[in-house]
Amino acid sequence: HFAMTLNRRQPRHLAVCAAAAYALISITSLTTAAPPPPSLPTRSGVKSVLAQSVAAQDGSMDLREATIVVGPPHTDLMTTAANLLASHVLDRTGLTWSVTSSDTDPVSDSHPVPLPPHRPDGASAGEGAAGPVIYLRAGSGAEVDRGSPQAEGFTINVNATSVAVNGADGRGLLFGVGRLIRELNLTVTQNYYTPRAATASISSALTVASFPDRPMRGIQMGYRPKTNSYDGLTPALFEQYVVDLILFGVNQIELITGSFDDAPYSPHFALSHDAMNVAMSTILAKYHINVSLWYPACHPGGDPNKGCQTGDYNDPAVMAAAVADWDAKFSAMPRIDTVFINAGDPGGQNPVDLMMIAQRARAELHKYHPNADLWICPQDFSVPDYNKWAAIAAQPAAAEWMAGIIFGPGMPVSLDDFRNTTHPNVYPIRLYPDITHSLGDQIPVPNWDAAFHWTENRETVNPRPLQEGAIAAAQMPYADAGISTYNEGAHDDVNKHVWAAVAWGCDTDAKTSCDPAAHVHDWLKHYSKVHFGPETADRMTDLIYSLEQDWVGPALTNPAINATFALLQEILAEMPVRLRWVWRAQQLFYRANYDRFVQIRLAAEIAGEAAAYAALAKGGDPVAAMAAAEAALDAADAQSNAQSATLWTEMRVWAEALFQSIHEQFSVPIYGGEYTRRGANLDTAKLPLSNAPYLRGQFESIRKLASSSEQVAAIQKLVDWTNAGPGGFYDDMGQVGAMPRYVHPPFPQNGDQSLRPSPIVDAESPSDQYYQLPPEAGQGIVAGSESGRAGTASTKTLDPPTLPSDRPRQQLTWVATTRPLTHNQPIELKYPDLPAKALYNLSATGLSKDDAVVVTANGHLVFNGTVGYLTDSGVWTAPIPPAATALGGDLLVAFLGRAADRGSDRELGFYDTGTGIKIAEVWLRRQA
Repeated sequence: HFAMTLNRRQPRHLAVCAAAAYALISITSLTTAAPPPPSLPTRSGVKSVLAQSVAAQDGSMDLREATIVVGPPHTDLMTTAANLLASHVLDRTGLTWSVTSSDTDPVSDSHPVPLPPHRPDGASAGEGAAGPVIYLRAGSGAEVDRGSPQAEGFTINVNATSVAVNGADGRGLLFGVGRLIRELNLTVTQNYYTPRAATASISSALTVASFPDRPMRGIQMGYRPKTNSYDGLTPALFEQYVVDLILFGVNQIELITGSFDDAPYSPHFALSHDAMNVAMSTILAKYHINVSLWYPACHPGGDPNKGCQTGDYNDPAVMAAAVADWDAKFSAMPRIDTVFINAGDPGGQNPVDLMMIAQRARAELHKYHPNADLWICPQDFSVPDYNKWAAIAAQPAAAEWMAGIIFGPGMPVSLDDFRNTTHPNVYPIRLYPDITHSLGDQIPVPNWDAAFHWTENRETVNPRPLQEGAIAAAQMPYADAGISTYNEGAHDDVNKHVWAAVAWGCDTDAKTSCDPAAHVHDWLKHYSKVHFGPETADRMTDLIYSLEQDWVGPALTNPAINATFALLQEILAEMPVRLRWVWRAQQLFYRANYDRFVQIRLAAEIAGEAAAYAALAKGGDPVAAMAAAEAALDAADAQSNAQSATLWTEMRVWAEALFQSIHEQFSVPIYGGEYTRRGANLDTAKLPLSNAPYLRGQFESIRKLASSSEQVAAIQKLVDWTNAGPGGFYDDMGQVGAMPRYVHPPFPQNGDQSLRPSPIVDAESPSDQYYQLPPEAGQGIVAGSESGRAGTASTKTLDPPTLPSDRPRQQLTWVATTRPLTHNQPIELKYPDLPAKALYNLSATGLSKDDAVVVTANGHLVFNGTVGYLTDSGVWTAPIPPAATALGGDLLVAFLGRAADRGSDRELGFYDTGTGIKIAEVWLRRQA
């Protein structure tokens, strides 16, 4: 009946393995639609042609029997918008809104009272109508009226018996319909003793006017194996996700042209990569949504099993292969608006070749899409290469073909510097923020507790409305073009909508006084209302914000985690059963259970660790002491498993539900996730969170010592590890709540590394379990590579994930300056009120022998050079100069990475090509 068919009510039966039992559940895959955008100038004076009033006494209009009337200019986009509205209402309520057309402008100033619209059967659409009319009109027949300052904007006017949605252009009407859906109150009541009853209403006093602040409001949805759910997309699932995003004013989807890394294929692919891209482009063309194509300059004839290999495009054979590849991709896709070529991650082209390749690609692009633009992102360049690229981009010839520049992850300069980098050419700037990763990238969760780092890992469900909203608001003034976010799955769905909200901006009447945080909150209330129903919208919005607070502060003592879990129980007690199977709700339920699961296990295991150390500290027979300590650890493990068992079952239920609904892969062996760090955090949920593995390993070694006295000494070393002695200080760097002397950056911590780079609280990542090893199986990944970040123990293996047990937990967390923009940021600790003339030694772990570092104390040089010697336990030590403490008072110690090839007489603090360092533990021990 309607142009769009929503394939979202397919009952599926599934078996959920939880703990030792199986729970059989039947779910309905309700992929609910998302909220739309704000609005623009309104028109008043629209009068209804209906004879009776349909305004309810509570100030709302009853829309159960509404009719949709499409006015001139009758474009296919207007029809699509009308069908989207009717389909959404049908899907959510079962109510059928007929769609008709009118030759008369229902909201024209020259026709304030519209004539009855004409139905296809020749009868008037108003004849016999029992409900109100919803008029849809576009001021311009163009897809986008780019000459209008209010392009893509709309108004919504509700009077006593009609609703008028007036788009400034075709897309404006589409987004206006999306906003109308957000304002609707759609409910369904159905139980064992009451027949299905649906309602549809809207405030009878609603007036909305809105238009977007930025012309580009995009989301990346790359169909590739690396993602934890996108590789399970079907055309139907993709179309529904696109519709959901349209409701929020998203006007661009970025596709990825190939599987450039990790693996060439996925067992979850419903179509081949190229076929799916064509299908996605076709769907986007249907809704008149822009198509951006992410197209790194890889070797076109490289081995697909080895990911993206840098090709020499100066070789005629390589260039010919690239042209053939471009032609095949560009000619097959019905719509392409933008091609985005990046310098690295992957690609690896030098600045000269990158610009040559991009210019040639643009020429091929224009053969099939003559109005498409080409944009460049200089990510992963070194500073010298970036400067070379900027010089080329500043030349007049570059401005003739390069439409804009993109600021993304891995940039060697700050966003503030990027804005002025190509002077005198002024290019539009698009942001490419990484909103998908919780650690190890552009916007990491600030001061994230290691317990979450190890378990929930890099691509967990990560709603961060306050932090992401603040970052988006701070960065948006630099991006006159707008945004298109970096995403690797559906787990960051809330963050997608946060950035869309900020890119759209407030409604017209609030543009000049817009409070970004309040605007995002209102936006997410619409998000909850559309997806979870008006009955639970407020509580679900509260749940989104509560989940963000779960990650603020130490996991062990954070009261927000239990409060969030209690809120979840209240929601589940009230939420209609049908809404529990909305995948966006399932994600939030999974996270709330996961956070509480981690906290309960952490509490039990840390208590067991404390009991184990207490047993060791008692002294006496070393064998008996170790046995008592092991018994304490064993008891803690049993308690941890027992207390978290119910939560484990819940996590398994929601993980299974999400695999059924959107093919989200929370496990490698169960759901075929590519490898652990790609969102498969069900596999890391039970990693040990205490020093138990390390202690057990040490006990095994100590028992092999020849004498009892040696065993006693080794045990005492374990007990005294964190003891800095009388007048001394110890900080466990990277362990939130255990580094009181660490000097946090002076600005609010929201994770933004683009405008306010700072050292990052980080931790060892677990090893990665792979679903299927690549052809070169068995090779450990080199530290610093894509799947083995510097400092990780990651290897390609079929074994379950683990953490290193050869080091204490304190050395598995650190504060680091390992990213391009943080290299010059010192790691500082402040020791208050030290006595005058006291002498100290400074010790630290986390440094490697090859690290080049400058250490100062109150400005006095402590060390400047390559670390070199470390003890067997990885400890570096140097004396604090007496002059630093001669007067007493505060002592500020700073660690700064420096370039290894610089001379020792290099001026302190100006190592502009410095390398990153990490500090895991710091002792300040008083010597005299």
